[in-house]
Amino acid sequence: MLWMLSRYAPGALAVLLFATVIAGSFIADDPDAHTLLGLVSAYVGFAILLLAGYRWATNALPFIAAHSKGLENERYQVEDWIKILTSPGRTDPVAEFSTKSFWTGCWTYRLLDAGSCWVVAKFKTRNTGRLLQCRVRERGAVRVAESAGRELSIAMGDISVSPVEVSPDMRELLLKWFRPA
Repeated sequence: MLWMLSRYAPGALAVLLFATVIAGSFIADDPDAHTLLGLVSAYVGFAILLLAGYRWATNALPFIAAHSKGLENERYQVEDWIKILTSPGRTDPVAEFSTKSFWTGCWTYRLLDAGSCWVVAKFKTRNTGRLLQCRVRERGAVRVAESAGRELSIAMGDISVSPVEVSPDMRELLLKWFRPA
């Protein structure tokens, strides 16, 4: 399934892990399994495989749903947004800022104003050619606040970064976007 580029490929590993547990429970007739240590190790091994299969299955279901034919237009839209965010240079609806902190890491973020939502992209510092993470957030999920010391802090969903390094023109753009009307 992986070689055929099927959207069900991530679920195949979960099925394989569950099948391994089922087959192992029928086939396992090891003489060591008749001791307490052998029996416990067999059950722990089965439990680990079941847990791994469960984790793969719960991670595969959203992937399978997102790659359905009904969401094809949305995937193309996100691909276009990613092309804008990874393109070198500054495009008009994109703001860029960096963080250099032990706690928040050394990252460069780019925000794209997509009209009805924000697209947040995360890169290694100053390397916007290689995308690490991309999230589409609703309008209220991204907030910019300015402290008394003129430091900016930006909250993007469950991620909050402070202080951010930003050029003066990007600072004005961010403050203009997030000023209360």
